[in-house]
Amino acid sequence: MSDSKLEEKIIETIKEKRIEPTAKWKFIVENILIWFLFAMLIFAGSMIFSTIFFTVLYSGKSLPMAHPGMFKRIFFNIPYFWIFLFSVFLFLAYYNFKHTKKGYRFSGCLIISIIFLASILLGVIAHGAGMGARIEGETFRRFPPYRKIMEFQGFGERASFNRFERFERKRVPKRIIR
Repeated sequence: MSDSKLEEKIIETIKEKRIEPTAKWKFIVENILIWFLFAMLIFAGSMIFSTIFFTVLYSGKSLPMAHPGMFKRIFFNIPYFWIFLFSVFLFLAYYNFKHTKKGYRFSGCLIISIIFLASILLGVIAHGAGMGARIEGETFRRFPPYRKIMEFQGFGERASFNRFERFERKRVPKRIIR
C-alpha cells in the first residue's frame, strides 16, 4: 500500500468516526493525579508499616528463642490485617507507577522494592512520632472486625490497652519541670 493511499484511509477513518484530538491539559492532569495517588499510597503504606512496628514491638508477648510452641506463638503475633492492607496498597502503588509516562521502562521488582523501602523508611519515622499507636488504637476502637481479629489472636481489649500503656511509659517527656 502506498503512502498516499494509507494517508487517505486514515483521514477517511478520522472523518467517519469523528475522531477529535485530546487536549494536552487532560494528559497533564491525568499524570498529576497518578503521581499524587502514587505518593498517597506510599504514605498509606508507611502508616501501615508504622502500625506493624507498633503491633510487633508492643505486643506484650515475649518470644523465647526455642521451645515447642514457638512457631504457633510467632504465627499468632503476626499482624495479618496490616500486612494484607499493605499488600493491597503496594499493588495499587505499583499499578499506578506502571501507568506513568515512563513507568513502563522499570522492572516490576525494582518498583516494588522502591515502594517497599520508602514505606519502611517513612514508617520508621512515623513510628517514632507515635503514629502507629494512634492508628492501632483508633482502629481497635472504631473498627469491630479488627477488634475480632485481635481477640482471635489473643489480644483482647485489655491486652490492647496494655500495649498503649507500655508505649506511653517508654516515651520521654519533652520538658522536665522541677
